[in-house]
Amino acid sequence: MPDSLKDAESAGATYLDLLEAVTFYRDSRYRHPNSTNRLLFVSYGNLLGFEAFNLIPELLIHPLQIIVGGRRGTTGQYEAGQRLFDLSSADNKDFFVVGAAGHYDTYYKPEYVKQAIDRLTAFFSNRLII
Repeated sequence: MPDSLKDAESAGATYLDLLEAVTFYRDSRYRHPNSTNRLLFVSYGNLLGFEAFNLIPELLIHPLQIIVGGRRGTTGQYEAGQRLFDLSSADNKDFFVVGAAGHYDTYYKPEYVKQAIDRLTAFFSNRLII
């Protein structure tokens, strides 16, 4: 990922999702001050061997609320959310699409975060034992 929007633009980056990721992770108040934006070579083996979905049917059996941004982009997060929903063997599950939001919009933009919070509140208020 480029270190700044300026670096992304000078490199000719045009993918909206990449520009939004750079904005959020590198050029916003949400950027972690200790982030180096670098990946250690020794981490590649673990990343390449990781399979996020292989145990979903066996492990994801409790009430499940999936929330995705409605603007599909190049991150694959909408599709990953749909796959997670489809693979879950939970009897009580819901798939919610946040209107025109992109993946990164759902992190911090109040109008989209509110929709997600409202949906989570409604879903889990009927399902959690307090």
